[in-house]
Amino acid sequence: MPVSGGGLLAGIGSYLWKQADRPRLIGVQAATAPFMYSLFYKDTQDDLPDLPSLADGLTGEVEHDSVTIPMAKQLVDEIVLVSEDEIARGIAFAWSVYGEKLEGAGAVGLAAILSKKVEERPALVVVSGGNVQPEVHAEIIQRFAGETWN
Repeated sequence: MPVSGGGLLAGIGSYLWKQADRPRLIGVQAATAPFMYSLFYKDTQDDLPDLPSLADGLTGEVEHDSVTIPMAKQLVDEIVLVSEDEIARGIAFAWSVYGEKLEGAGAVGLAAILSKKVEERPALVVVSGGNVQPEVHAEIIQRFAGETWN
């Protein structure tokens, strides 16, 4: 599931935590802005880059006193990072296979599945947001034209 400041992640995690047969919850973040990832694994987000990303809706630091930080550590099993190319591939896959136009932030979960950074099956992938510039979307679709999606 897409991770930025952790609000959606914490909300879904809170719900899943109460389930008798709780599934694993895996967050996905762009490698160019790994703030929650770093907080999750290293307890800090200091001195991290905040580089441009196709997943621009997931960039930026997490508020230092955010309640989502301890919630993520309690409720989330893992956070993985995906590259810009993997995000682009997720966008292209959604369009080519399902006819869905996704923004980068909405495609990070697909990126993690396609890159095999998440291999658990069955898997439910949260995809949200279609706010992508038409020329960016067209360039990504063109780049992956002819791709065989297995």
